[in-house]
This record gives sequence, structure tokens and C-alpha cells, in this order.
Amino acid sequence: ANLYGANLYGANLYGANLWDLGQDSRGYRFLLYFNKEDATFTIRAGCRSLAYPEEARAHWQTRHEDNPMLHVEVLAKLTMAHLIRVFVLQERAKAENKEEAQ
Repeated sequence: ANLYGANLYGANLYGANLWDLGQDSRGYRFLLYFNKEDATFTIRAGCRSLAYPEEARAHWQTRHEDNPMLHVEVLAKLTMAHLIRVFVLQERAKAENKEEAQ
């Protein structure tokens, strides 16, 4: 479903595999999405939708170096995405191992 422009205020998105990484100082909201089908992650920010970590890191690693605060904000969001990714993949592996053991 295309939710572009949808107001999700108050929506219960538990289990949606969607994490809000916050806004940067320009007002761009960064969202991390996990696709359960193929175990891939995507970061969406502004008009960008990039596979994480490959495309997103390549795109943002050297961006905004002329604005150090913005550069740090974006790198912090990528770090948050990394930590969420590690946790999700560990939990997925635990669940798969548990299923195999049964």
C-alpha cells in the first residue's frame, strides 16, 4: 500500500517492521523498513529509498560534509539502523533455530 501523505498519528504499527529513526535538522524523516519475505532492510528519507546497509551507507557516508552537524545527524541515524538490523536478524535466527529444534 502506498501511504505517501497518510496521517498515521495514533496508529498502532506494532509488528509492522517499521522503525522511525527520527528527523534531521532539515525536517527529513528517516524510516527503516524490514521486509520479512527476503530479510532485507530499506531506509526511506525525503525522496530517497535505499537498501540498507549497502546503498544507504554508500549514499550518505560522505554527504553533507560541508554541514558537520547534519552529517553527524545522518550518520547517527545510520548507526541506529545498524543496531536495529543486528537485533532483528539475531531474533529471526533464534526463531528459525527454535523452529528447527522442534
